[in-house]
Amino acid sequence: MRYFSIIKDRLSTLWSMWFVIMFISIWSVLNQDGSINRDGLLYLKQAYLISEGNWKEGLELFDWPLFSMLIALFHKITNIHLQFAAHVIDLALFGIASYYYLKTLQLISQQKYIIFYAGLILLSFIPIMDDYVGMILRDPGLWAGCMAGTYFYFKYITHNCTIKYNLLWQFSFMMAGAFRPEGLVFIIAIPLFNIFFVKNKFKKKFFKFILNQILFLLLVCFYFFISKNITVDSESSIEPAGRLVEFGPRIFSFFKQISSPLPIFTEHEFLNILLQNNPVMITVAFLGSLFLIKVFKGLGMLNFILICTFLRKGSKLTKQQLLPLYFFITISLSLVFIEFFNHFVLTDRYFILSFFWILVVLSPVLHSLFELDFYKENKLLNYLVVILIIIFLINVLIDKKRYDVEIKAGEFLKQLQIVEDVTLINSDRIAYYAGFSMQQILNLPSATLDYQDWVVLYTKDKLNIIKPIGYDTFKSFEHKGQAVFFYKKENAKE
Repeated sequence: MRYFSIIKDRLSTLWSMWFVIMFISIWSVLNQDGSINRDGLLYLKQAYLISEGNWKEGLELFDWPLFSMLIALFHKITNIHLQFAAHVIDLALFGIASYYYLKTLQLISQQKYIIFYAGLILLSFIPIMDDYVGMILRDPGLWAGCMAGTYFYFKYITHNCTIKYNLLWQFSFMMAGAFRPEGLVFIIAIPLFNIFFVKNKFKKKFFKFILNQILFLLLVCFYFFISKNITVDSESSIEPAGRLVEFGPRIFSFFKQISSPLPIFTEHEFLNILLQNNPVMITVAFLGSLFLIKVFKGLGMLNFILICTFLRKGSKLTKQQLLPLYFFITISLSLVFIEFFNHFVLTDRYFILSFFWILVVLSPVLHSLFELDFYKENKLLNYLVVILIIIFLINVLIDKKRYDVEIKAGEFLKQLQIVEDVTLINSDRIAYYAGFSMQQILNLPSATLDYQDWVVLYTKDKLNIIKPIGYDTFKSFEHKGQAVFFYKKENAKE
């Protein structure tokens, strides 16, 4: 217990805990052992094209290019490998996100050891520290902007809503939107929240209030002007504002999807009638249940216990502090919910922003559980929480080596030393692991009927693979439903 108190005292300052978080983040990147996610390779290809001055081709790959632009710029300045440059950018963005996460709790909670417990709950949160910190994603830019925006927003409402902090929180969320368009929703939604829920004496000063609320409109107009007028050549331009206007159609599509029956059919006559007569209820119940299960599964057992404790015993945060956090969580979850109903795609990564705000709510609960007698009535619960934290920390620190069929196939392809005579199908990552240059990957023959001497095929459904006619299976790598097949033309040159 004495050692725990020493560690707690040492890690209760913002910078000491921040350095620990960043050290573990770097460790998570190293644990990736050179592997790259699919989105990550897309950003590297775009960054390569941008660094070579091929803006038009780069924007054809992806039309929200800030993250790739930062990778390209850092690569140009330092001449380091694109993948390493991308990890440095992501770590810097995650550093900003974790810093303002801790700063926000330091601001709104007066508890002595809140930094320690806030850091502990973040370090033991597997979806962030183990699953996504090590990947190449633009999402850390969203997290960084939104966490900074959260901090400056709380400064805004606790400092008589001054113009300085009003501009800072809006600028922060706008920077989040520069990485992912979801961030821009908050600079539109928060002023509406202010009108109905923020109660301050400054509202009596009518002109000051109006000025504070319309500043965000000026920023949005400036953002739209810039996005419409920055051009990279005569035929292409950067138009992120075009992505923002997609939110309107997405909302209409969401309501249309709710009122439409799910494409589920059965031979049972009465069940079919039930499905057709109650489309809204069945759609919302079915997809809504999946959504909630995904949320609680992502949060994990530790945070589920803390949520139950919070509901039972409350929090040391005041209602005025909790309301903005509830609002942020509601907006971010709603965006994921709408996207889920529109495309039926749901991954844990979409929830991370919401989870950050949920951790802000739960950190004071974890603190109270160990520091306040009122919360320490059930010793068994405390022991369970400690055990879960230890297990999750070990899971983050010790990453089990995973068998990756694409890495194994890439190593094999490298041994074959074939670049010109290979057709890759769904296999860009295999070429990357095989050591192909970015230009070679971009120039790979497309998957047409006119295959090369070698065909490499990656699939997640190996049972439904049709072998190309005139080819023999030369080698395969299979694991948990995924597979990579190497096919060689029957009369191919050796």
